[in-house]
Amino acid sequence: MEVGFTIEGLPLEEVISIGGTSINLGRYSAASVYALAIYDWLISTHDEYDLIWMTPQWTTIKFAYFICRYYTLLVFPVYLWAWLGDFSMEFCKKVVHPLYGFMPIFQLSSQAVMVIRTYAFTGRSTHVLVFLITCLVVYAAADVWLFGSRFVVPEELYIIFGESGCFANDQSVETQGLWKWSRAVDAGVVMLAAFVMDLFMMMIIVVHCIRTRSTQGSLGRFFLMQGR
Repeated sequence: MEVGFTIEGLPLEEVISIGGTSINLGRYSAASVYALAIYDWLISTHDEYDLIWMTPQWTTIKFAYFICRYYTLLVFPVYLWAWLGDFSMEFCKKVVHPLYGFMPIFQLSSQAVMVIRTYAFTGRSTHVLVFLITCLVVYAAADVWLFGSRFVVPEELYIIFGESGCFANDQSVETQGLWKWSRAVDAGVVMLAAFVMDLFMMMIIVVHCIRTRSTQGSLGRFFLMQGR
């Protein structure tokens, strides 16, 4: 392949440099996320033991917490293996859908914990619960649709580098070519939905605090302390 070859107006050397930098950034970011998860787990083991493990009965919040905490710790090494290693395009095409198909559990478990906490903080309001469950179901459907069917292997990556980690891109980007600047509309909409849901829960808590002055109680102070 000659040096003067270009993709979307860029010299091949620059394309390889940009692609290599993006791969390394993705790998460093994934490793950093897992290191942060382990650190957070280690510094909170004492509180977790007192508040979670010592609770005799199994509750919804306890179950959601265990999934949120330990699914990441136990399963994320599989993602590190897939992203940090070098594999062929054929292999990555086989694993990319199950690999990304199980990713929604990361987001949904943490959202479920926040839904339960918001429901409890507002005095177990039925209206709040119905609203938040509806939001969670809609977000779950969008998340499963995005990661389960809309992420594909970027073939251009393997054409240039031969082997790489099993990364995937939003299909709305891939239809326009890996090296074209375009908007990941599908992924952007789903991520915006997650942000809006978080915003709804924060607004519900703030409004409840203003209406009931619940920040003066021990539960309110504890909730605010954790949010700092």
